[in-house]
Amino acid sequence: MRKKKRTITIIGLMLVLLISNADAIGLGVVPPTISIPDALRGEEYEQMITVYNTDVMTTTFRPYAEGEISDWFWFYDGDGNELRDIAIPGKDSARILLKLKIPDDAASGNYTSTVYVENVPGAAAGEGVGVGAQMLIRMPVDITILVTGVQNLDGVVHGITLTDTEIEHPLQFEVMFKNTGNVVAKPVIAIEISRGGSQIHSFASSDKTVKPRTMEKISVEWDTKGQEVGDYVADMAVSLAGNELYEKKLPFKILEKGTLTRKGILCDLSYEGEPMVGEMIKVLATFENTGKIDTKAKFTCEVQKDEKLIDAIESEELEVPVRETGTLTSYFKLDKTGNYNISGYVIYEGKKTNTKSLQLEVLGDDKGSPLTSIPTIGVVGTLMVIFIVGFLLKRVYHK
Repeated sequence: MRKKKRTITIIGLMLVLLISNADAIGLGVVPPTISIPDALRGEEYEQMITVYNTDVMTTTFRPYAEGEISDWFWFYDGDGNELRDIAIPGKDSARILLKLKIPDDAASGNYTSTVYVENVPGAAAGEGVGVGAQMLIRMPVDITILVTGVQNLDGVVHGITLTDTEIEHPLQFEVMFKNTGNVVAKPVIAIEISRGGSQIHSFASSDKTVKPRTMEKISVEWDTKGQEVGDYVADMAVSLAGNELYEKKLPFKILEKGTLTRKGILCDLSYEGEPMVGEMIKVLATFENTGKIDTKAKFTCEVQKDEKLIDAIESEELEVPVRETGTLTSYFKLDKTGNYNISGYVIYEGKKTNTKSLQLEVLGDDKGSPLTSIPTIGVVGTLMVIFIVGFLLKRVYHK
């Protein structure tokens, strides 16, 4: 009887453990379905899915495709790098770009496939990886594609914006264009500039290509050099293959130099590279232009080792558009071991941002002696060395 009760208790505990582990892993994927109703042979299409990790710890997920057209798909991260796995922190999400290429010899008709996102068992990051990390879960995204032989070239303009500028500064136009067709679109943006009712300049831009079913911000600029301070009007028209999609007149001003506010913040300071003696690290300063005009920015900083100033470095100057961020890059070589502090700020148009710092503990071998390289053999190697030395000492002692 006791044995039976013990067995029931064990089974109950196992069920509780399984339920708690199932709850620990969470995965959500949106959208659940993707449809491309008029895909064209030979064209490339892009779709974005968002993967949610509802667990409390970092988990690695893997996207893949199954079905008759699984070899049409590739997967990329937010930086455009092709990916196989992606690690997502707990209670966070990540976007995965699906690219698919319709083969040139694909027959017209409907095609279906399923893209799955699943956790990679045993690949959960962080401490305390337990049994729950070994459970396999996956979520599907159903794909439907209708391949046709009919080319559809069309698009929609979701707005045009421009802001006042200062004399000698370029005027920036921004057009939000969505390609609603099934082939690559190359919209033409024609602009006429007038002052006092008289046209003073006209030009057109058609450099930007937009992939099917995607939206892009198209930036165009007008060089204001030689122009006078005053009120102007820009008559803008957007067309595609000779068909006008959008037209609007937008007033703007060219102002005296120094009128518009220059403002910016140093958002982040980080580095790339290994903090080891002899290595070159890349210092990355992220600057956000929060002012009302494009501004040129440069990062400058001091490098201290063990609280002593050893160097000063700076980045190349970079022009950062309004409401955008730019990464200012500088380089520094780590010559000695020790604790490093890199502290700096961004200089823009004669102004300075807030200061940020980062700390590095640089490891390595300053003198190249064999003893200082022992830590690099790892925990297992160190234990082996200790075991061998102890064994030899024991033999010597007995002799």
